[in-house]
Amino acid sequence: MKYLEHEGEKFLVVEDSVQYCKNLEKYFFVGSKYASITAEQGKVGQKVETIMKNGMHETVNIVSYDTATGSPDWIVTQASGEKMVVNDTKFKSIYQMPKDMKEGEIIKPNGLYRPMVLVNENIAIKTSWGETQFIKKGGVLVVMASNDIYGIQKDEFLASYNIIDNENGFTLLNQNLAKKPEMRKPKIFLSVSYPYDNEGNMQLLQQVVQYLNTKGLTCINVRKIEDSNVNLVNEIKNALEDCEGILSVAFNKGKGETSPFIYIGTAMGAYLNLPTCMIVSQDVEKNGMLFEDNGTNVKEVQNDNDLYSEENKELIKNIDEFVEEVVKRYNLKLDEKDLIKFKNAFIDGNKNDRDALLSFLKNFYNVQDKYFNLEDIYVKRPFQIKAFVVENDGFYTTQDGQVFLRKGDFWVSDIDDNILSYGVTSENFNARYLKVNGKENTYISKYVPTVAKNIDDKVEIYGLINPDDKYRMNKNRFEQGYKSLKDYILDFAFQSEYKEENIQEL
Repeated sequence: MKYLEHEGEKFLVVEDSVQYCKNLEKYFFVGSKYASITAEQGKVGQKVETIMKNGMHETVNIVSYDTATGSPDWIVTQASGEKMVVNDTKFKSIYQMPKDMKEGEIIKPNGLYRPMVLVNENIAIKTSWGETQFIKKGGVLVVMASNDIYGIQKDEFLASYNIIDNENGFTLLNQNLAKKPEMRKPKIFLSVSYPYDNEGNMQLLQQVVQYLNTKGLTCINVRKIEDSNVNLVNEIKNALEDCEGILSVAFNKGKGETSPFIYIGTAMGAYLNLPTCMIVSQDVEKNGMLFEDNGTNVKEVQNDNDLYSEENKELIKNIDEFVEEVVKRYNLKLDEKDLIKFKNAFIDGNKNDRDALLSFLKNFYNVQDKYFNLEDIYVKRPFQIKAFVVENDGFYTTQDGQVFLRKGDFWVSDIDDNILSYGVTSENFNARYLKVNGKENTYISKYVPTVAKNIDDKVEIYGLINPDDKYRMNKNRFEQGYKSLKDYILDFAFQSEYKEENIQEL
């Protein structure tokens, strides 16, 4: 068991929140919130620290915008005085929103029943919003879904909740855990410059986000914070690596200028060959990536307040073309489950199966036939690592020197030691590694396919995304680090340690 020290006390680290809750079946009950709150819509980038009534510092969260509605998160002040950040969708589902809410107005909860479990020890859990939450003995865990479990301290619970019944908690818990998680959707990076006080721009942003969601896309962004220790360029790069496209919305932040990160993010997306779309206000100076003749997909918004206005018809058409390109790229995305489908191409040598695999790979990587012989495709050998969640913001020493990691990121070490090798943001980590069941803090890397050919006493390697980018490697080193696609597919499909049912995707 692993423990963390927080403000002079030890907390058990709960690796599997769902199983931990199930193990406490006799402590389940149904609760409902009765206490009213006050709330205000935050400003993107605003930092909010949750300090409990007993003085304990519980979490720090950053106001972002809800990628389902485009609206900023809400800062909620509970009856007991603590503040927390709640995204727009969740806030409106939990509380009864007045039509014309005034500052400081009392807001009532909607009486939602929640399955809860009494915590009989100090624990630390990872929340759905990515922070580590420290819950003291006597507090409760609330189980809204398998991926939405959070804690409430004892004093805050007694001040805000009623116990409805002590018999049906476990039944309601199982109902919540049975809720189907949202299907994975294509991700796009939404880069936005924020004029916080411009209601027209915020309305346009909300319309854009909602429109993209109706098209089946998920918008993501990085935490825009004022902490100078955070390398935003690196965070944008890591986020883009898990996206199928980038949409930049360039508003005027004053004197015709937009955010420099609009240019940075769009340039990175172009470098990664991602589908790109830029929406630019009329009053923004057109330079750099905003030039239409530089190969970037740029459209000027004719009405900054209403996406659906008659003047913006061409803009909507342009967004639709961007969405079509993103979805096409996503549908061709290759993962381990796809590879398993093609195992018969190597087991019985069926020509149709082999042709199907080759066609699949060619379509995904868009390379010329001269680079494609099934026997020449290799995969970098999966390797195991140890990874641990970063518990506190700060500088950490890695093999590349000092790096700044945020709470909730991962630090990664070799499988045989605990020396910090490098840090990875949580989103990028989830895109690159799979959890190995039964092994604490152990993960396995995802595959990296490539083309390799013997040239004299060396092996020449071609990157499939850009076949003209090639390099040579010593044969011994190649054999140690790579395996054929055939061996990789068969191993993945049949070795018990890495069978699909024994791997949990984060």
